[in-house]
Amino acid sequence: MNVEKSDIDLSKKLCDCPACGHQDCKKTHTKVRKLHDKSPSADVRRLLVLKYSQHFCPTCRCHFSVDMSKFAPVKSRFTTKVKRAAIDLVMKKSMTLQRASETMTAKHHVNVPPTTIHKWVKVARDANPA
Repeated sequence: MNVEKSDIDLSKKLCDCPACGHQDCKKTHTKVRKLHDKSPSADVRRLLVLKYSQHFCPTCRCHFSVDMSKFAPVKSRFTTKVKRAAIDLVMKKSMTLQRASETMTAKHHVNVPPTTIHKWVKVARDANPA
């Protein structure tokens, strides 16, 4: 199976501090984050490679990274699209966690463990009680 890589550069030389609002915090490091994404075709795995910068604020002395929330939740290996698709399989199509995991692997070529889907569904149900 082929892997389609999409390189996205989010690094910046200067960035505003999210804690205190100080402008022009300098970049200290550049790092890479790999995210599994839904595949657009049947025989290709999709991998997003985000290059991002870390910054230091001299005012409040905090370290922070550029915002990547439009791609994925913090510390997640999966994009928001993968998370939404897995939650929809369980909540809207009434699939079991195991079946949703198998469907994500077969249809979107993303191996999401049933335990991960369970955590996502639990948070979604707690946020939107029916």
